Amino acid sequence: MSQEAPTLFVRRASGLVRTIGPFTAFMIVFSHTVGGGIHKLAVQAAYTSPGAYIPYSFLVTGLLAGLPTAIIYTMLGSMMPRTGGDYIFITRGLSPILGFVSSWGFLVY
Repeated sequence: MSQEAPTLFVRRASGLVRTIGPFTAFMIVFSHTVGGGIHKLAVQAAYTSPGAYIPYSFLVTGLLAGLPTAIIYTMLGSMMPRTGGDYIFITRGLSPILGFVSSWGFLVY
């Protein structure tokens, strides 16, 4: 009977396991970006742009803004697989102060 040596963890693990693949991560971000915009902006567009073809504008906006955003968030999530989202990306990529300020901005907005 052989015994394995215990695994040493330098920091306390959160217990969260990454089980989402690239396609699922992409679809979560894409549905958040496009779905949230359609529900909020469809009502505003009817008042601010009467007579405009709103479905076409959502299609163009989704392809030009939503698709690159979803791809970028998917790539960042696969490179930095930790919970925290924007806070982790901004803190590690730019600076901890900017990560803190942006998180407070999301909370207030």
